[in-house]
Amino acid sequence: MRHVVSLLSILALSSPAIVHAQDAPAFSVRVSVLQGKTGSPVANAPVLLRAARPKGPFEPTDPEPQREWAGVTDAQGVATFENIPDTLADTGLRIHALTTHDGVSFKSPVVIPVPGASISLPVFPKTFDPGVLVAKQVRTVIEPWEGYLVFSQMWTLTVRGDAALDTTLISDPAFARGVPLELPIKAQGINVMGASNQTKVVNSTVFFQGVLKPGEPVSIQLRYSMPAKSDRFTYTQRLDYPTEQFDVLVPVNTDYDKIRYLEDLELRSFDLTLGQRSDIPGLRTDREFIVAIGKDISPKSELSFQLRGLPFERSAAPWYVIAMGLLGAAAIIVFASSSRARHASADSRDKLTQDLRAELEATLDALTELEDDLDTGHVSARDYEFESSSLRARAALLIKKLEELGETTPGIA
Repeated sequence: MRHVVSLLSILALSSPAIVHAQDAPAFSVRVSVLQGKTGSPVANAPVLLRAARPKGPFEPTDPEPQREWAGVTDAQGVATFENIPDTLADTGLRIHALTTHDGVSFKSPVVIPVPGASISLPVFPKTFDPGVLVAKQVRTVIEPWEGYLVFSQMWTLTVRGDAALDTTLISDPAFARGVPLELPIKAQGINVMGASNQTKVVNSTVFFQGVLKPGEPVSIQLRYSMPAKSDRFTYTQRLDYPTEQFDVLVPVNTDYDKIRYLEDLELRSFDLTLGQRSDIPGLRTDREFIVAIGKDISPKSELSFQLRGLPFERSAAPWYVIAMGLLGAAAIIVFASSSRARHASADSRDKLTQDLRAELEATLDALTELEDDLDTGHVSARDYEFESSSLRARAALLIKKLEELGETTPGIA
């Protein structure tokens, strides 16, 4: 972009403007380039005027321009573009201006091309302080798909203050690869759409390198998946920067062949507030959504929520073991006591030992599976504490009974 603007600057010095075909009637557009901090004019600045269709609400990059003109500001910081065709407004196109200052390109707001249109284009000095970085919005859309949850997450990054942040010159080692955007550790198959030429994926972190300017948010769309094998799924994500809004959208109508409508789906969270679809403009009208919103989130915060009623069967192994253990506990205790009292026969003793060992092995296997579910996010920390405590108590009882029968047993970590 810098090379393009420099070339246009040279061309503009030898020619008043570069236009496509001159149409009649026509009008002019004025672009004022000003110092964003002081409001003083910037003279001899190369300016591009572009006409393009409006950008969609979920588009990560600007549409390609369909018309383009070039000029240079005068001593008052104004570039005047003549011969803008009257028919431009009828095409539905919008116009905006671009310039470069201190090695950084800047873009104006988008306006409707009408006669007498005037565009203000502020420019700013550079800063290398990552403290100005803000996540204006983080939006996450979640859909189930054949044993996985598929996530589409849109980050909108901007800066506070009156300086542009050049991420390549930040001295903090944590930013050596760029601005880190942390995803959950278990995120798989991470793809970047939008600003992909400025990003790099390392494990579960996406790094963005570029220049963030006041009034020009940068959108980065990420897509990834996480395995789900239970009707409950707990999601946790760390937000390293001040975040103005964090949205979660879960469509109840799905493309999942086994179930087309998630009638039992619900979202629970202490960090987010359930909202309405009217809070999120631009949603598809043919789908129903569960919406949750968090606002004004402090940096280094962790947000968590749990989805319940997903179309994945929950493993019954831990609960089966607990139920069987509780039903058999009294019988085992009575049987073991009576065995000692009556000096039970060798056959009954061996049978009891085998049963106790089999149940202990099943209990330990269930505990291992439960720990795996916690690591992969298929069981919440609260459910894990309840289920694991029951399993550990059951395993301890079995071990005690085996030791009373003179059997050696493994310990429980």
